[in-house]
Amino acid sequence: MIRRPVRPREGGVILLLTLFVILITYALVAQLTIGTSVSYRVAENSADRIRMTRAATDVSAEELLRMLADDMPGGAEDEAVAGADGLVSGLGGQGDPGEGGEEEDDGSNSDSRNDDWWRPTRFPIGEMEVHGFVQDENSKFNILSVFHPDQEVREQNRERFVRILDFLREDFEDDLDTRESERILEEFIEWCEGDLRDLEYPLPQRHSTLLLAQLASEAELASRPGNDTESGGGDAEQATGLTQELYLPYSLEEMLLLESVTEEVFYDEVRTRDRIAPGIETVFTIYTTINFDPPSADELNEVGDGSANDLSDVGAGADVQDSGEDESETDEGSSLTAPVGGLDDILEAPAAIGELINVNTAHPSVIKGMLRTDQFPSFFVEQILRYRNEVDEETLAEQEGEDRDFNLVELQRAIFREDEKVPTRYFRNLEDLTNIEGWEDRLEAEQREAFEALIGVQSDIFSVYLWCRLPDEGWEQENHYEEPPGPVLRLKAVVWRRQGEDGAKFVFIEPWHEVSRTRWRIPDFQDELGAYFPPDY
Repeated sequence: MIRRPVRPREGGVILLLTLFVILITYALVAQLTIGTSVSYRVAENSADRIRMTRAATDVSAEELLRMLADDMPGGAEDEAVAGADGLVSGLGGQGDPGEGGEEEDDGSNSDSRNDDWWRPTRFPIGEMEVHGFVQDENSKFNILSVFHPDQEVREQNRERFVRILDFLREDFEDDLDTRESERILEEFIEWCEGDLRDLEYPLPQRHSTLLLAQLASEAELASRPGNDTESGGGDAEQATGLTQELYLPYSLEEMLLLESVTEEVFYDEVRTRDRIAPGIETVFTIYTTINFDPPSADELNEVGDGSANDLSDVGAGADVQDSGEDESETDEGSSLTAPVGGLDDILEAPAAIGELINVNTAHPSVIKGMLRTDQFPSFFVEQILRYRNEVDEETLAEQEGEDRDFNLVELQRAIFREDEKVPTRYFRNLEDLTNIEGWEDRLEAEQREAFEALIGVQSDIFSVYLWCRLPDEGWEQENHYEEPPGPVLRLKAVVWRRQGEDGAKFVFIEPWHEVSRTRWRIPDFQDELGAYFPPDY
């Protein structure tokens, strides 16, 4: 028997090789498991996103727009939605909402917090929940008015801009003072005038680029006696000196590009003790100066890239031609969320409400900032807020005497999480301001007229928010503004409600797009907000 020599240095090699193979196999299996898990999660998230998008824009958006349509005077049967192509934003577009008929005194022509669209909604769709939130843009101050053609009005609007920001968070530690508010105004003006913009920043050719400077010059020149605006634009520019170009923002979120406007200032923020610090998105807008008038051929040529034969890129005018299709065929199967052709009927509708602030829905800082305190004392702002928060006893008594439909009660519980909203008082028209204590006794006629010239009681442009969630099973809300964990998709669109021949139509100023924050109703008196009690059904 031959004995092999002993090699002590090679002892345990097989064991080490075995462990090495096991480690490699484990790493490969782990990598395969992780990769498969990640791929599965990505596919699941993509599928959830598609489902949430369809649930929000196809189902819940339809119901929210129907609420807005039902609230419009004249009914909302056989509604259709107009496309968003060709919207032109202008300055000073304050239309008369009362055109076409006398305004009623029963409140049917006004928009207030008693309307269904004002109430946050919830639409359970399978295991998903879609929450809806609507805010009327007419409750906000239009920041484009700081470029008003009239110099005196322009200065007044710039003062309002500063005052609103100054009052915005006066009860919070991060309150903006007058200096900081003026700085934001200066940055916004510099941003729109474009002189200090980086040349590498892509500047899209907009309808407002040069036309606003020209229109401002012509408007101021026309206001002078003995001047003829048809003599040419050169004299107007020489008279006013307005030769700079204006690049108006496409959306309000463009203010986030300003150095002094951070996300904490722009967005509403939930603070301690269930209090919300309002942001710029609650008090400012750019959408209420809107009309359908197309630019002329001369104006398009001055812009440089327009064509007089192609108005679809810049505006939908009064000369929109019929597509030739049968209306009965195009209306069949139409919905409020899908654009349809034909703008002739809404072109003939009354002009837009314009920059008038809806006193029924405006944030307190907007109302405070309209006039200086020596022109409109804060006492009357307090009385206006108190008035629109008082319970309407007459309407409440009528509701208690009505027979309630069980199915309707269940529907309200499912959508609004309440049986019936307690009705509050609101301003049906400007004459209702006389119900405010001391309105006629302590305010001079000039003060009343100055305030009433800036406000209204109607809204026609709305921001519609939808956020779809997949809440965890068993989760229960404990605070007023608590959000459930889990996946969420937040969407927003801005629509213009118009009166068509067959009812309300909606022009999409901004299409559905994703946003990063949830919106909440901010009470006028947050210190008086009671404890949260979840629904008991």
